[in-house]
Amino acid sequence: MSVILQDEAMAHLRMSANTTNVDPTVLQGLIDTAESMVSQRVGPLASASQSTITFGGPSFVLPTTTTAITSATDLDGNAVTSGFKLGVGGVVTNSSCALGTWTLVYTAGWAEMPAPIRTAVLELVSHLWRPQRGTSARPVDDSPAPGYLIPNRVRELLDPYALPGFA
Repeated sequence: MSVILQDEAMAHLRMSANTTNVDPTVLQGLIDTAESMVSQRVGPLASASQSTITFGGPSFVLPTTTTAITSATDLDGNAVTSGFKLGVGGVVTNSSCALGTWTLVYTAGWAEMPAPIRTAVLELVSHLWRPQRGTSARPVDDSPAPGYLIPNRVRELLDPYALPGFA
């Protein structure tokens, strides 16, 4: 489910509600693409149950937006459902979890998405929409260099919320 509605994207693109030359399937595809790209940088956009297989124990690293751990199950089917402590930066600890491969079920995402992330998604939709408009009478060279899909203004909006990573 998208966190950005088509009406909101159309308003950001300065389209009227009665515009007939917009294919809703194409617009939804661009919204989904933008949300996927943003979530790769900042984690889940909406609060929802997630599941992941990870190696760790008694500490695990999950998205920084993790709000709750439901359970952890090791390869032998042994489940741990309590004793989880959420730390800074998505670090979760539980002394009942031995070192090994675990399936973690947790809740992550924003209960209410911060305005800069919402703006970043809308700006990325706008950026992805540009080729749909076709050519204009006068050339405008405001596009980023080839190979740069995420414009700098989107990256700057997302930087404070970016997941930790390696360079």
